[in-house]
Amino acid sequence: MSTASNTSQKLSLLVIGATGGLGKCLVKEALSRGHSVSVLVRNKEKFEKDYPEAKWSDSNVFVGNAASDSAIVKQGCTGKDVVLMGVGADDAIARTAAEQAKAAGVKKLVHVAGATNVMDEDGVTPLWKKYATSWPPAERVYHTHGKCIDAIRNTGINYVVFCPAFMSNQPKSNPVAAPKINRESGGFVSFEDAAHVMVDAAEQSTWDGQLITAASTRIQ
Repeated sequence: MSTASNTSQKLSLLVIGATGGLGKCLVKEALSRGHSVSVLVRNKEKFEKDYPEAKWSDSNVFVGNAASDSAIVKQGCTGKDVVLMGVGADDAIARTAAEQAKAAGVKKLVHVAGATNVMDEDGVTPLWKKYATSWPPAERVYHTHGKCIDAIRNTGINYVVFCPAFMSNQPKSNPVAAPKINRESGGFVSFEDAAHVMVDAAEQSTWDGQLITAASTRIQ
């Protein structure tokens, strides 16, 4: 599916996990820029309920388990420029998506992880250690996202990993804050701001091979 916009470079994108909070915003943001968007979802009925006004061609909707249906994932990746991940914290999904995207010749995978996996502002302290006392799950979350990041890196595919703190259903910031590379940005980011940054990462090479963060300015 595609819509018109003023974006000069049009991309063919696959959004994996298009029915979650982030995934829906990725689809919306990508379409608003005029990109051609396909989706890979586990449940087609849920997808159709989430997008009641949209007219999707069957050739743009792939149904399967992103962790285990390798053939479906590869089919969805074929002919795409970039894969955008609307789901994180699952190393099986990250591995399958990266492997099949690489095999299909996709130029880049933009994944979503967590702020636990970047550094504090001092550039020395891993962020999860900074918050381990006040937020006990920090180390576990760090290792969970780390498995996903390692799985992606091990395939050799070009990647960007967006590492937000907590995500929320707040309005889009105006302007959206510029991302930081491998440093903490702030405590919250809206799904819409996250999608904006991830589609930016799909469009440009500035953050290729990097872990990036961003925070929202309109969080209350």
